[in-house]
Amino acid sequence: MHATLRKLGIAVVIALVLVPLLSQAALAKVEPDVSGVVRGSDGIVIQDASIASSVLRNGVYVPVTTLTSGTNGAWSLTDKQGTYRFTFSAPSADPVTLDLVMARGGSYTLDATLPSYGSIEGSVTDAASGALISGAQVSLFRQGPGGTWPNTPEAVVTADDGTYSRASLPCGRYLAMASADGHASTYAGGPTPDTARQFVVQRGRTVTANVALTPLDANGTISGRVLLGADPQPMFGYIYFYRQNADGTWPTTYMRTVQSDIYAGGAYTSGDLPLGTYKVRFFGVHTGVQWWRNVGTMDAATPVVLDAPGEAVTDIDGWFP
Repeated sequence: MHATLRKLGIAVVIALVLVPLLSQAALAKVEPDVSGVVRGSDGIVIQDASIASSVLRNGVYVPVTTLTSGTNGAWSLTDKQGTYRFTFSAPSADPVTLDLVMARGGSYTLDATLPSYGSIEGSVTDAASGALISGAQVSLFRQGPGGTWPNTPEAVVTADDGTYSRASLPCGRYLAMASADGHASTYAGGPTPDTARQFVVQRGRTVTANVALTPLDANGTISGRVLLGADPQPMFGYIYFYRQNADGTWPTTYMRTVQSDIYAGGAYTSGDLPLGTYKVRFFGVHTGVQWWRNVGTMDAATPVVLDAPGEAVTDIDGWFP
């Protein structure tokens, strides 16, 4: 009898000890948790971002803890239920604050994207001489939604040594276009937005965008013949030269017109033309209009490119069947 009571007493003591421990374990399992990833507006994860958390108590947010994102931008927190405020911050980025109500037993995801910034620097040179150009204006166009290029750029002027720098640019893709007195305006890498090089600005980094400008007195020539018939014979005709605009569009009026020489095999030459991209139209009084190469519209015409001082592009022929 006494042995039985002693056993029961031991069991009660064990139960009294285990119940608090089990209750704590049960409570730990229902504490809410939250996790997420911190990125910059360039889409790249941010390592060592600061995540300061606070909880609402009597109408006031009381600091809880400050976390740091890992190498993959990830972070996590387990705490008690309540209304929380998380402030994310990192160098070269604007801070972001997000609120979250965490209920008992819940698991939450809270990702943050911080508006972030980088910079572009470079130089503007004369394409013919290589000389640096001071006082040149550089326009930096940031790509918009859907791949569009807004008309309002960030602008900066080159210093006396022909260099420029523009800091605190929102991350994204950029085009750099330069202009200077006595030179044809152009983009870095090409004459139009479609052919120009795109520069990617990332958080806290600097990208180099150099632009070479062609002097307006740097010229080239386009030449060829105007021919008629299946057994081609020299033909008298008019040749019109249309130079592409800096924004990639084509003008409705020609830059120059010349005539072919029927006594020289139908030959023509444009004479000096400013470097650039051209489309060539041929016209005969009895044959009508034709664009190079043997097409009926400007849109279908093949461009002719003059991109080096003194360049002579030949064999740009007009042939009327």
